[in-house]
Amino acid sequence: MVPPPSPSLAPLLDDVPLLLRFLPENRRSITENYLGGPASRADGYAMPGGAVLESLCPVLLLNSEYDDLRASAEVFAGQLAVAGVDVRQVLVPGMLHAS
Repeated sequence: MVPPPSPSLAPLLDDVPLLLRFLPENRRSITENYLGGPASRADGYAMPGGAVLESLCPVLLLNSEYDDLRASAEVFAGQLAVAGVDVRQVLVPGMLHAS
């Protein structure tokens, strides 16, 4: 599940055309297609946020500035840090998801 955007991210997303957004109704169908079924089938292999994070190798997260999924990556970075994983998070200014 993707958390709501932070107060600093939300106004940025308002400027992104709907065609380029990852809105909740779109994310569900994308996730179900990726998993081959309902999101309840997700495990740590498919969705790393649901995995045991301790002892993972160092992680680099690249976040696009204008991305509905950025909030999820920010939470994941926090989970990794709490688990003792060496994590670096980089915000790529001016970019959309997968640009």
